[in-house]
Amino acid sequence: MDSISIQPFLFIIIFFSFQPSISLEICSTLCGSQTIRFPFRLIDQPQYCGYQDFELSCQVQETTQDVTILTFPYAGNFSVFHIDYAQQVVQLSYSEGCLPGILLQGLNLSGSPFMSVNTQSYTFYNCSTMVQYPGVTKIPCLSGFNFYVVAILTDGYTPSTSVCLEIAKVMVPMSTDWWEDGMTLGWNQPDCRWCESHQGTCLFENVGAGLQVRCGSAIKHGLPSSVRDALVFGLGISLVCLIAIISCVKLNFTEGQNHPNPEILLTHPRSTPGSTKGLDRQTIDTYPTTLLGPSRCLPNPRDNICSICLCEYQANETLRTIPNCSHYFHVDCIDQWLKLNATCPVCRDKFEEPPPVAPTLSSLMPVVAFFTLIYVL
Repeated sequence: MDSISIQPFLFIIIFFSFQPSISLEICSTLCGSQTIRFPFRLIDQPQYCGYQDFELSCQVQETTQDVTILTFPYAGNFSVFHIDYAQQVVQLSYSEGCLPGILLQGLNLSGSPFMSVNTQSYTFYNCSTMVQYPGVTKIPCLSGFNFYVVAILTDGYTPSTSVCLEIAKVMVPMSTDWWEDGMTLGWNQPDCRWCESHQGTCLFENVGAGLQVRCGSAIKHGLPSSVRDALVFGLGISLVCLIAIISCVKLNFTEGQNHPNPEILLTHPRSTPGSTKGLDRQTIDTYPTTLLGPSRCLPNPRDNICSICLCEYQANETLRTIPNCSHYFHVDCIDQWLKLNATCPVCRDKFEEPPPVAPTLSSLMPVVAFFTLIYVL
């Protein structure tokens, strides 16, 4: 297969690799001030926007910002403070209050993709009086009128048994305010950290065909995606059609040169030299010229007279040579002749005009560049 047929199909393959599809949709949205995007999705968003295990709900508030809620199968509802997509961690607050109480009972994250990160072991104590010591954290939601529940790093200070009784040792997901119902959880799958670090966004590889992900382009600003996709699609289809037309023209042109039409030859007999159309200025200027010096050194010493004006060649005169037959003449004489006749004045050899230039795909490169620029904006 020659380049005429290969180039259009190659471009079609490249073009459709750029075509927007539903699997490329970023689905980025907001709940309050929190950005929700892959792998998370809101309950009312399409399934291709994110994983089911990362489903969030948005609670509308009348007087404050809307609240993003993450629900665990066995641990209940948590408010989402912040999602760090690059580090794959989410900062949560227990919606129903008193996270330390949940931790004492055992935080059950089963059935979810989330896990504790940076956990530390704390020992909970029930004290009759408040222990004043560095590293002792009071848990207000578990304390009462005449007793205090405190948490101390297990490897740290141990209060007197006459004042405090140990309740339990608990692995706490570390956060600066965990005792005030805040904690940080992370996820490992899908692993999009490399993609995020390169300003990309993870997306499903194929919608409705598995849960594999790939790294897509970064979230873009500027033209709405629907407008941008319409421009790309319209330009692409037009460009493919244009390439197909040019390829057909080029193919017909080539075949026409290799296989002349006998009907045309029979209908239009070969024109006589006297009726041959002259050459254009551009073609004439391609024929070589020679400036005679004082010695009047000619290519053919015996051919020293211009066959058009019948004058002998003199020093400092310019001659033009016809490449087909190597005959030469005064440049002014032969130029006037060639404008009217495409033949040599001496041997009457007919000159073939330069073949017309067939259309090429290189002329489409500016259009390709423009269409690609529209896509990346």
